[in-house]
Amino acid sequence: MAKEVLIQIASTQSYEEGSEERLEFSAAGTLHKREGSYYIVYRDSATAGTAEVTTSLKVEPAKVTLNRMGAIDQKQIFEQGVRHSSTYVTPQGSLFLQVLTEEMKID
Repeated sequence: MAKEVLIQIASTQSYEEGSEERLEFSAAGTLHKREGSYYIVYRDSATAGTAEVTTSLKVEPAKVTLNRMGAIDQKQIFEQGVRHSSTYVTPQGSLFLQVLTEEMKID
């Protein structure tokens, strides 16, 4: 059974030259548990610039899988100490990404 939740997203991107970019927003969504994993599903808000995107997060004990569907398509895995690759597909074009998660906290 899905539970309605308020999701608060805070993201900080650090650049080599020392600057940082921070993004924060909230969205209504659902949370449910299946086979030991939690699933969070929400529609990205217009303030994040991605109004036509549904995002799902699969939260496992040691990793998180982000799946974005709609105007943006992406599947990205975040796992501490592991480099994962993905393709970020937008109406403007595609971008190949590699993410190395240095630190991750799942509570």
